[in-house]
Amino acid sequence: MIGKKNKDWKKKKFDEVKSLKDRYESFIFFNFNGLDVPKMVQLRDSMKEIGNETKVTKNVFIKMIFGIKFEDPTGIIAVKDDPIKSVKVLLKLIDEGKIKGSLVAGKFFSAGETVSFKKMPDLSEVRALVVGTLVGTLYRLISSLLWYPSSLIYILKQRAEKQD
Repeated sequence: MIGKKNKDWKKKKFDEVKSLKDRYESFIFFNFNGLDVPKMVQLRDSMKEIGNETKVTKNVFIKMIFGIKFEDPTGIIAVKDDPIKSVKVLLKLIDEGKIKGSLVAGKFFSAGETVSFKKMPDLSEVRALVVGTLVGTLYRLISSLLWYPSSLIYILKQRAEKQD
């Protein structure tokens, strides 16, 4: 028979994991078995720096809340903004084999697919690429206008004459 204190503890832990599901859209699941305390603290601190939360929970809770079944001990990283950056940071701290999968915007990705996120550009890299592309295009346009104004005037005159 489950004691009242134990039952209350389980309900509290279940509610903590459920509140993660309500507050976040993306999650990374990993096997924490074999990680010592300093490594786990380093992992939690690294995830906290980029705005994520880390929880260690029971597989039963994960099955009930997320609908995903795991066998080994499982930790959850609730991702605030960028799952790709989170995977890159996580892979610097633990072995690729410890990643079990991820849930991003309601879609489950297997361990292999989650590990392959490290090859993709994260949000800050994508922003830099977009800004670089826009600036490069504007620079080429301005350069063309400065170096060939007579050609531009000639093209605009011909176009105006065709429309008349």
